Amino acid sequence: MRTRTYRGESVQAIMQQVRDELGGQGLILNTLRKDDSVIEIEVELVSLDGESQMPAAEEPSLADTADMPRDADAASALVLNRIGRDIQVICRRYLTGGESDGEMLAKGLGEALSFEATMPPKSRVVAMVGPSGAGKTTTIAKLIAHIQAAFDISIGVILADQSQSAQEMSLEIFAQIVGVPAVSVDCGLDVRQQIPEALARLRDCELVFVDTPGVGAREENRLRYVERLLDGCHDLETMCVLPAPSNERELSALTQAYRRFDCSRLVVTKLDKAGFLGPVLNEAYRAGLPLGFLTGGARVSDEVEPASARRLAWMLLRQMH
Repeated sequence: MRTRTYRGESVQAIMQQVRDELGGQGLILNTLRKDDSVIEIEVELVSLDGESQMPAAEEPSLADTADMPRDADAASALVLNRIGRDIQVICRRYLTGGESDGEMLAKGLGEALSFEATMPPKSRVVAMVGPSGAGKTTTIAKLIAHIQAAFDISIGVILADQSQSAQEMSLEIFAQIVGVPAVSVDCGLDVRQQIPEALARLRDCELVFVDTPGVGAREENRLRYVERLLDGCHDLETMCVLPAPSNERELSALTQAYRRFDCSRLVVTKLDKAGFLGPVLNEAYRAGLPLGFLTGGARVSDEVEPASARRLAWMLLRQMH
């Protein structure tokens, strides 16, 4: 993948550089605000026919795993990925021959776990909650890009996380580039009125994402702040963002702490950095929350995909080879 980085004092000036040099042959990968006066945008060069040099993700073919030793590899994949006993017991019922490892494992995972990847959601407002650095901001940018490509609906963003560093994606800059209105909330004012007032300014948007401040499982004051922030919001869906590399104890503490937010589904991030999938899948099972989306990579062009039993089975078996 060939990339080029542009810097300037405004989004408009940088995008003019991109247009002058690349025309329409560029794909936005990342947006950063280095400081008050410098903005940085990373662009991927795409081929002249408009196709990105990064291949699009496809639904996994479980036939790719059909030549593996039938029962042994699927069972080993569960163990090596640290899948919990409860999920293993359910999956092993299907590992009895007759179909490929992938198909049988997918059936077991489909029974053990639940999935809900509807997008756009039924609710008008979608808030992402999770610990700092979990990938909430990047996930919102990825979902916006995918929704814009697939649906003709107007989208807005509420920026409630004011603690982003220069190394983190700037959702405000990304929103300017893709033409999505963004409203920042003032954390020093009446917290409960912030989201309703921001939504009033975004009244013409059919779907609004809320980027909340990162909050850890033991940060009670910040948990209460986010709870008050979302308290005045109606027609709200809250998604819990869990980084896959986390250990089981931390994941359990997060889902317990986030019960106050009434999360409807899980988004699993940083899959590209996870050595095994067991801890986050075990927590989804224990918490009884559906898996919504799977993501990996820190760039907007890196894939966000609907969670499914077939995809998880493919990922588990691929890690065996």
